[in-house]
Amino acid sequence: MDRYAHFERSLGSGAQGTVVAARRGWNEDPVAVKMCTGPKWWSEVNALLALDGDGTPRVLDVGFDQSSQCWYFAMPIASDGSLRRVLLQRRLADSDLDSLVRGIALALGRIHQWGWLHRDVKPENILVFRRDVGLDWRLADLGSAASSEYTSVHRRFEGSLEYLAPERLWHCGLRQSDAYSLGVVGLEARNGSFPLPSERSRFARHHRWSSGLDGLLACLLSGAPSRRLPDLDWVASMLDAEDFSFGADWAWFMHRDGVQWLGADQASWRLSAQPLRLLDVCRDEVVISERRRVRRLGSCHRETLRADDRNLRYLAVSPDRSAIVATHGAEIGWVQSCSVQNFEGSSPIHEFTSLLDLPLRSSWLSARELLLWEPLGTRHVAMRLHEGGRVETAVRETRLPLFAVEFGQLVLDGGEFSEVVSVVRWLAGADGFPRVLPIPPDGIELRADANGELEILSFPAVPIGDQEL
Repeated sequence: MDRYAHFERSLGSGAQGTVVAARRGWNEDPVAVKMCTGPKWWSEVNALLALDGDGTPRVLDVGFDQSSQCWYFAMPIASDGSLRRVLLQRRLADSDLDSLVRGIALALGRIHQWGWLHRDVKPENILVFRRDVGLDWRLADLGSAASSEYTSVHRRFEGSLEYLAPERLWHCGLRQSDAYSLGVVGLEARNGSFPLPSERSRFARHHRWSSGLDGLLACLLSGAPSRRLPDLDWVASMLDAEDFSFGADWAWFMHRDGVQWLGADQASWRLSAQPLRLLDVCRDEVVISERRRVRRLGSCHRETLRADDRNLRYLAVSPDRSAIVATHGAEIGWVQSCSVQNFEGSSPIHEFTSLLDLPLRSSWLSARELLLWEPLGTRHVAMRLHEGGRVETAVRETRLPLFAVEFGQLVLDGGEFSEVVSVVRWLAGADGFPRVLPIPPDGIELRADANGELEILSFPAVPIGDQEL
């Protein structure tokens, strides 16, 4: 430490060392020097050197202090301190909140690309640098980082409990575990106060179908890791999208000017067209309506399913791609794909017009039965398709806001509890049980069968010795 002769103040301390502000000389800018006392100091330095300032602080110097007999490394000093310091002073503006989530997601994406997990994302570990164009956010303190390949290392508890993903209490953790911690930090910065677990679950349910930042945070805060964004490099696309869908190694994003497909191998393509409506999505292809045609788009193919010279508004496409539900004026019916079938025999929809103007989701209950529903709404349209294009329709209401349609059940949002109602009984005019379920702990998924019996769909893996169950 002989080269840093002038010490000014302590900046903080942690399990891996103490950070102080120092200068080489009075006429030089201060730097942040971390005195490494923890056992994993070299892993942190090695990670920072590999990332080379890509979303993280850049390492300026590494050395050994003879007087204290410990290693140290120097970094640029954060002009505005940490995110915790900023949040104690004021709430973030929308533009700063957007840049925070984008910047930390970029940093985590680079860390994951190197095969590491950060495991300690929290406001104290996010540094703030003021630039001419705004705030620059950097993710620091990689002392808890670990390789995603060695599960024995992960079983050692690391990180801050308040920001920990639920599955980290049972097993090693995943990339999605870092994503959950980012969601907690983002929600805290958005609300101006630390969100309790019940607040996170409520926010994730209420904003599951939202777009923009709220939709992203709801996705990151999902209790089940499989429902969180698997690749944080996709955050920028998700923030700019109006609708999205994703799996373990793929994602579709609907933008105002086109549809975008991203794969785990970083392959991507984008189709520009306007306006667009998402009808169906799966891993390899998406079905959209644009102007007066319906198109099926894949990573390697594009096909027109239906083209009309009339002004049809397409609502949904059947699972086998043979039927497309659409409206024309005051009528609702279905047309066959790749055909010139007319629209005669369709049903009038004048009483449903206001409902169909809402941003509806479609869930197929069978090959010819469809439910159009508004997320967190109470009025929905049930449809049965008949030959000749005729559609039997009925507007039904639920007592509580509809949250999701899964496994043949309507999941209703009751705040701290949910009701699960059989779709078959609901359509027949009987409300069925309804089965009242407490909101399960994060990481556990439940469903109720037709008899109202509970079934556990997924449960976090619990490590026992060297085995994980």
